[in-house]
Amino acid sequence: MKGRPINVETVKEEVDQAAERVRAGSKNLADRVRNDIHYNNRINRGKQILRTILGAGFIFFGFMFLIIFIIFFVQGFEFLPVKGDGGFMSITEYGELSLNSPTDVKWMWIGGLMGAISGILFLFSMGILLIFRLFNRWTKLALGGLFVIGLTGGIICGVVGIKDGRDWAAETEIKDDPIMVDAEQLTILTYDGVVNNRFGKTVKNTRNIGWFGIHGNSLSKYGVDLEYTPSPDSLFHITKVYRASGYSSKKARERSEHIEYRIDVQGDSLYMDTKYLFPKEDKLRGQEVELRIQIPEGKSVLIDNRIIRLGDRNTSNLNGQIYREEGRVRSDGRYEHGDEDHYHEHHEININY
Repeated sequence: MKGRPINVETVKEEVDQAAERVRAGSKNLADRVRNDIHYNNRINRGKQILRTILGAGFIFFGFMFLIIFIIFFVQGFEFLPVKGDGGFMSITEYGELSLNSPTDVKWMWIGGLMGAISGILFLFSMGILLIFRLFNRWTKLALGGLFVIGLTGGIICGVVGIKDGRDWAAETEIKDDPIMVDAEQLTILTYDGVVNNRFGKTVKNTRNIGWFGIHGNSLSKYGVDLEYTPSPDSLFHITKVYRASGYSSKKARERSEHIEYRIDVQGDSLYMDTKYLFPKEDKLRGQEVELRIQIPEGKSVLIDNRIIRLGDRNTSNLNGQIYREEGRVRSDGRYEHGDEDHYHEHHEININY
C-alpha cells in the first residue's frame, strides 16, 4: 500500500491479494504433497517387485537344492564313475573309501545333513518372507537359528576333514631291487586292458572312465608313470617304486608296502600292467606306482611305436643333477611321452639312489 491512499477500497484490494497468495501457496503445497505421495508409491511398488523377484529366486534355488539333496544324498544316486565291474558309486560309498573310519563317515553325514537341511529351509524362508513381508522378531530368530545350525554342520564337517587330512601329512616311497636286462633295445609292452580271454575271444576295455576301481576287498588305480635316466653301465636297470601317504612315515611306508604291481621281463621285452592294487582298508591315500628305467648310452627303449634315446644328454651336470625324461602309460595301454600334453619334454632333478 506504499504510495497509495488508505481507504476501504485499497484495504479490500490488499486483503484479496493476500488471500489469493495464500490460496496459490496452499495449492502448490498440496500439489507437492500429492506428487511426493505418487513418487513414494512408485518407489514402494518398485521395492515390492524387487522383493518378489528376489523371493522367487530364493524359493527357486531352494527347490533346486532340495531336488539335488533328495537325489544324491537321500536316495544315494550312484554317479561317481568307478573302473572295472563296479560301474558307479554314491557319495556315501566314496566317503567310506576316503574317510578313516565309519565314525568319521557318520559325523560327516550328520554335518552335511545339518548344513543341507538348514540351507534349504533358509532359502525357502527368505523367499516367503520377502514376498509376503513377514519380517518380525520371531522370523529373524528363526533365520538366525537356521544359520547357527548350518554353521554347526559346517564346523562338524571341517573338524572331520582336518582329522582325516592328517593322514596326508607324510609320504613315503619304497623301491624293489632293480631288474637288469642286457639288450640293445628294451621293448615295453602292456597287458593292454585285457580283462578276459575265453573261448578264443579277447575282451578289451576301449572306454572305461573313473580313476580307481573296486575288486572285492581291494582297490585299484590306473596309469603308471615312467622315468628314464642314464644307466651307470651297459645294462638296462628297471626299478619299481611305490608311494603312499599317511599320518606318519611308518603308516605311509606300510601303505606303500601293501601296493601290488605286476611286471614281467622276457628276453629283451618288459611286460607291464596298467593298474595296481592295494587293500581297501588302506583307503585312497595317494597311492602311486612308477617304473624307473635306466638306459645305457647308445641304447634305446621302444614303447607304443616310439623309440626313446637319451643320446648325448646321458650325462650329469656340475651340480650332480641327472638328466631324465618322463612318460605315462594310461589305463588303456596308450603311452604319452614327456613332450606331449601335460608333460615337459625334459628337465633335471636330483635323484638319490
